[in-house]
Amino acid sequence: MFTLAYALIFSLIVSTGFQPAFGALYNSMTDLPLRSYDYIIVGGGTAGGVLGRRLTEDGSKNVLVIEAGANPDDIIETQIPFYATKNFFTKRDWNFTTVSQAGLNGRAVTINAGRMLGGSSSMTQMVWIRGGKDDYDLWATVTGDSGWSWDALLPYMKKIEHFSADNPDNSVDMVSTYHGTNGPLGITIDAWSYPSDPHIINATVELASEFPFNPDVSSGNELGMGWSPSTIENGARSSSWTHYLRPVINRTNLDVVINTHVTRLLQTGTDGDKPVFRGVEYATSVPSSNRNVINATHEVILSAGAIMSPQILMLSGIGSRSTLSGLGIQTIVDNPEVGQHFHDHPRFASIYTVADDVPTMDIYIQNATLEAEALAQWKVDRTGPLVAGGPKQMSFSRNPTDIAPFNTSQDPSSGPTCGHYQLAFADQFASEQTTVSSGRYLTIITNAISQASYGNITIGSASPFDPPLINPNFLGEYYDVATLREGVKASQRLASSKSMTDNFVMSPFGNLVQALDQGDEAIESLARSESTTTWQPMGSTRMTRAGGTDGVLDPTLKVFGTVGLRVVDAGAFPHGPAASSQAPVYILAERAADLIKADAP
Repeated sequence: MFTLAYALIFSLIVSTGFQPAFGALYNSMTDLPLRSYDYIIVGGGTAGGVLGRRLTEDGSKNVLVIEAGANPDDIIETQIPFYATKNFFTKRDWNFTTVSQAGLNGRAVTINAGRMLGGSSSMTQMVWIRGGKDDYDLWATVTGDSGWSWDALLPYMKKIEHFSADNPDNSVDMVSTYHGTNGPLGITIDAWSYPSDPHIINATVELASEFPFNPDVSSGNELGMGWSPSTIENGARSSSWTHYLRPVINRTNLDVVINTHVTRLLQTGTDGDKPVFRGVEYATSVPSSNRNVINATHEVILSAGAIMSPQILMLSGIGSRSTLSGLGIQTIVDNPEVGQHFHDHPRFASIYTVADDVPTMDIYIQNATLEAEALAQWKVDRTGPLVAGGPKQMSFSRNPTDIAPFNTSQDPSSGPTCGHYQLAFADQFASEQTTVSSGRYLTIITNAISQASYGNITIGSASPFDPPLINPNFLGEYYDVATLREGVKASQRLASSKSMTDNFVMSPFGNLVQALDQGDEAIESLARSESTTTWQPMGSTRMTRAGGTDGVLDPTLKVFGTVGLRVVDAGAFPHGPAASSQAPVYILAERAADLIKADAP
């Protein structure tokens, strides 16, 4: 029986990718062995996983990670790269909804965000793009701290990565001076060959002036077309949970608790004229549940994300006095900047039909038998079509400077190494507006990654179980509408090239056909009607200079006007990188861990 039981367990691990958690992982705060910790990390997502691993490297410090969601280990959709969007609109998703967006013709859109260990690194697309050198150099300028510059952060970037560029389609070795091979996080070019791969790479020769080949878009200069790495290893998703936190869960100084909702932070004293925030109030995820408190002896670190962290700060009395007093919340630190400068990259999907005999990923979406066969193959050895993750190539371009509104507007990008828009490719029908049951498609997604529009996060209730009011102000500035317009036109130039139309792309699909025929105004109108989010919220608790009044955090990520409290997540970005936010969050968190260690008593 002993042998049989272990054989069954091994079979489960191999067939599903499930890895049972042992050690200090708890389902309830009542099970914790300690009633206080040196560090309490609120949020077990992307940044929280990094901090939990790094801060417990000092065996003398006890660390608690509190996660509102569950353990995703037995959820196969969190492991299979192709199943990323199957996590959306489930209990593993916060399912945030924006307020009505004037720039989107009054539409509200959903911002999907991970509500489980690993956070969004466990559920969204696995894109691994850092942004340009100018992005991080601007962080250094804004904060007055050279430690946030590209050159200073490059060692942290490499420290993260267990990088492998072993995809047979990739002829360029990306493991170079810009990447690391000994870090925790598995990163590679996904191993599935898409029909579009050779067409897109050939287009970098045919259209070299507009889409020059860039051998590494994460080298500091992202401009051009290049391979897009993903957080995938051995055919499965790698996340901050699977590759940072879970491997060290047996450390005796690390406790992780799930299914626990932090309701607010509590002042535990004063230090001079500043309030000390080392108390964490929590409950289960049921609004009627009792509230309890646990304290940190050194620091509380908010890593709840760019939407939840400002909400928790405001519920704790840190925010705009006028907002808080109107909700009956005592203002402890009056800072109107909390929740401001919030933004997210808007995106538009240009869909093209392709030849019917081309085996795009649509065949696994439309044919249940083929999907079942692919799933069976993945369960056996983690190979086959389901290892396909996010976009395999990306292109980064800058707007023309000789046409409106770009010839009269201030450039919102960080600098010339950064794009204004990004093109990403999906060998399938990928639209949130409509669905299809047949056909073969290529979707070219335009992301406005250096946008001019900023919004805010605020609260309309004193209840921590009511969602915050989320306003990214999508396309609030005409500059961003025009950026999407230029990206759509660039997509059409690419899609109509000989490289792409040679036994592959056939024609534009749906409303795009008429918009392209009618010109710029029609494209802009369609962008307002159909654009949505890239799920990259950021900037709502941004860093600025020490003593500054235009942010929430100092350059060491400490909350202005407080003691014992920091924020480490995408809300801290002083300027949104021209890239997907996943890699910048890991980078931020790695340096944050060293900053926290440097202040340890």
